[in-house]
Amino acid sequence: MFLFKFCREIQGSGLSGPIPPEISLLKNLEDLRISDLNGSNSTFPRLDNMKSLKKLILRSCTIIGTLPPYLREITTLETLDVSFNKLTGGIPQTFSDLNATFVFLTGNLLSGTVPEWTNKDIKVDLSYNNFSIGNTRQDTCQDGNVNLFASSSMGNSSGLVSCLKGIDCKQKSHYSFHIN
Repeated sequence: MFLFKFCREIQGSGLSGPIPPEISLLKNLEDLRISDLNGSNSTFPRLDNMKSLKKLILRSCTIIGTLPPYLREITTLETLDVSFNKLTGGIPQTFSDLNATFVFLTGNLLSGTVPEWTNKDIKVDLSYNNFSIGNTRQDTCQDGNVNLFASSSMGNSSGLVSCLKGIDCKQKSHYSFHIN
């Protein structure tokens, strides 16, 4: 453990999981990036001791359960990416206090309505989740800095992603096409 005492950054990809609980002992860590864990499902690791985190990327780590509200207490957090896990439930209201510039929640099983705090000057990707139709913002794929592509749980028998069904490609000139 002595080797990690002054560690500020850890990156790992293709490791076997789950993320060990001892990782929370790295209190001075500023950058934690783990992706593509091979292993069984695990809950979100306890990271509330890591008050210096600037980047937290736990992408495709087979994390299940809900988003922990304590993440907002990490006031140094600039980037939060927990994409392509199996996170469920809604986005905690406490996330309205996040100082992050980028929040990526892509490809989970999140539900509920899209929170109003996503109107702030942060870039949020909520694509490929199961948000309810109660919010009119979900009729579009992009709303300011929020990516809502395929984020609705609305039944779709047309074969098109719900937010694309109103686009008539024959009548408009489109000069770019972006795929997440």
